[in-house]
Amino acid sequence: MLSTYHRMAGGVNMKLTPRANLFSRLANRVLHKFTYSPQQYELLGCVGCGRCIDACLGAIDIRNVVQDLSK
Repeated sequence: MLSTYHRMAGGVNMKLTPRANLFSRLANRVLHKFTYSPQQYELLGCVGCGRCIDACLGAIDIRNVVQDLSK
């Protein structure tokens, strides 16, 4: 399961994206799900499934990231 988690639509590997470092990828993911999507569609980009929390090998819990950023 984890071997394909990092792949994007179309089979593009995350390492080939313009966001080469971990911080910029995480920041983009959080901003997209919790800022850009709500601004554009009036909906969160997160459905709350917990898949990202279970699969994150870095033990980054997006719920904590969002909570820290909202302070």
